Amino acid sequence: MNGIFSGIMLIMILVFYFFMGWVWWRIFRKTGYYGAFGILCLLPLVNIVMLLVLAFRRWPLEREFELREGKRIQAEGLPVWLIVIIVLATLVFIIAFLATIIIPTFLKTKLLANESLARQTVERIAKGVGAYVTVNDGRYPSDEKNLLDAQPPYLSQSYNNKEVEGYNYSLRFDKTGYEILAVPSECGITGNKIFIGDKEGKISEKDCR
Repeated sequence: MNGIFSGIMLIMILVFYFFMGWVWWRIFRKTGYYGAFGILCLLPLVNIVMLLVLAFRRWPLEREFELREGKRIQAEGLPVWLIVIIVLATLVFIIAFLATIIIPTFLKTKLLANESLARQTVERIAKGVGAYVTVNDGRYPSDEKNLLDAQPPYLSQSYNNKEVEGYNYSLRFDKTGYEILAVPSECGITGNKIFIGDKEGKISEKDCR
């Protein structure tokens, strides 16, 4: 759900920037300036300079009226290379600005999803072990293979010493009990919590830092 919300926000921001770029382009064209100058109004601080230019600099159309020519004087064109640089610089800024908003949100969403899945996985393994113990008169499995080879199996896949969605799993069994450990592959990046399952069926957690 958070990923869908982030995607919608990204689309809305892009639409807004393209709309405002189009509006500013038309405003500058109406004053007689080249429309590409309007794109600069999307850049922080630069937009203030451009507004000052509009407010205090004589517009090409004003010069036209002063000269009292019978036709509109077209604004002097800019070199193609300068137009390309203006457009590219604006796009790079917009992408970089959006990246500073979207990427951290995405990473946080992914981290929380990893933690939720890790806890659910530890709970699922613990339930599988509990079911095995019940069927086998209180005996604990000697290793994960006992859970996988049973008919029907108590686990759908192997987890011991495997990495799944940013978490490393470790399963320890002996005659007196077991321990399930889920540790982030990269603390603070793929997860912040370590999840522990014990023979009581309880799931505890602690910070990995």
